[in-house]
Amino acid sequence: MHRILGRKKNADELESEALQKPYPDPDRTITGSEFNEAKEKLLTARLQRDVVYYALNKIDEAGSKAQISSSAKIQLVQTYEAELKRIESESESSKRVVDLYELESAKEGLLKNFSEQLADLDGRIGQLRPLKGIAKWRKRIVNDPSETDVHRPSPHVIGQIISAYDLDSLQVEGNGLEGTGYITFRAVTPKGVFALRRKKGSASKIMAKHPDIGSNIEGQHALMLFLHEHGFPVAPPLLTREKETYVNITGVPWSLYPFIEGLPLEPTNLRQLRAAGGALARYHQLTEGYPGEPPLTQEPFPKLFEEKLKDLRKHTTTLEASQSRLGFAEGLNNFKTSLSEIETEVKGLSYDSLPQTVIHGDYKPGNILFDSDNVAAVIDFGRSRKEARLFDIAKTVGGFVGTIDDTTFMHMTGSFLTAYESASALDNLERKALIPLIQARLASKAIDRLVRLAEEEDDAENLRRAERFNLLVQRLDWVRHNSESMRRLLEQPSRS
Repeated sequence: MHRILGRKKNADELESEALQKPYPDPDRTITGSEFNEAKEKLLTARLQRDVVYYALNKIDEAGSKAQISSSAKIQLVQTYEAELKRIESESESSKRVVDLYELESAKEGLLKNFSEQLADLDGRIGQLRPLKGIAKWRKRIVNDPSETDVHRPSPHVIGQIISAYDLDSLQVEGNGLEGTGYITFRAVTPKGVFALRRKKGSASKIMAKHPDIGSNIEGQHALMLFLHEHGFPVAPPLLTREKETYVNITGVPWSLYPFIEGLPLEPTNLRQLRAAGGALARYHQLTEGYPGEPPLTQEPFPKLFEEKLKDLRKHTTTLEASQSRLGFAEGLNNFKTSLSEIETEVKGLSYDSLPQTVIHGDYKPGNILFDSDNVAAVIDFGRSRKEARLFDIAKTVGGFVGTIDDTTFMHMTGSFLTAYESASALDNLERKALIPLIQARLASKAIDRLVRLAEEEDDAENLRRAERFNLLVQRLDWVRHNSESMRRLLEQPSRS
């Protein structure tokens, strides 16, 4: 087959580029020329797949019009399917070469920018102490070309989606929008504009980390359809020709939803906050009567928190050895002081006595889309599970901590809670448990960072984890120091 890409760099050019680098080059197992060759093979394979699928479509058309005999059709289909298997088999080794090269390039980039990032972090730390400022609430747009290329649907995948959903055509516009574990693309079809969502990662990684992903997605979709039937603002999944809510293409689940022209909740907009609080109360009321199985099954939060504490204690020696080098010694000492008290408070929560329902599990600004001051849709039900409804409230309110000034935080929290209680009042046990639960959630997130710090050896990543840990400890300290003001707010929530 003729070469369809531009000229590859020769060995002398690659060596010249390497000599110009002002930073240490990591040990590489894949050279630039090998990467270019593998990428060229993948692009060639993509074109070959397109040709094969085009041929199969033409064979199918010819068979339906009786232009070829059944035996000839079968023979041709078998020939092209065998060719397709050959292409997929040969592509796998090239895909591994490309993935390895990109990972090694990422490591190289970290080495290159390490000192600059440290200086930038130090400057930002100085500006953020004491904690103030408005947080960024938007979901991240995927701008890294390699990440986009990996997750963007290929012509083969698009063809499968067109067939599964009985569409005439489908065109993906722009880059992906990254959420928790998923990437969503804007898909334009003759039937309208849709959100095309896929699970992040390769098929092998998805199955290794999420062997029950099919059940989880089916659980999400069943819950969304239930909510839609009861008038709750969601974007229900479209059904395939086989009346399924998603299609599995070579091990990766893909789904289509109505595209919602909305923006994430702006937390300082009190009108939107009130709408979000009322929507959460309505959601909890509906899911009390949900007859299906929730998407996720896991132990209640206090049990998971207990397990995290045990895991943390296994890493005490490692953390103490690295705390000064990674800059979290002060944060760790403060955290240890608070953690024993939080542990005692969690044990005394009477968590099982709190009102239980199928919670959302990730009720945060990025998952609440607005059209002006009205909730357009609540999205991302992957963490929905049977749990105390207070967990959703604690997650939402806890997410505001440390992102704005104290007075604005109290107004925001008061507006959200007032709207929730206008539809569904908290009982006395919930009022008593809310602040300890907010503290425990912040502590749980801090523990996650510490465990990763202890288990991972990449100092560049660990510096980021240490910085995030220090930030969480500051937010936790703020809650503990302002717990009385928050309790008074619970007794008399803001009516503003």
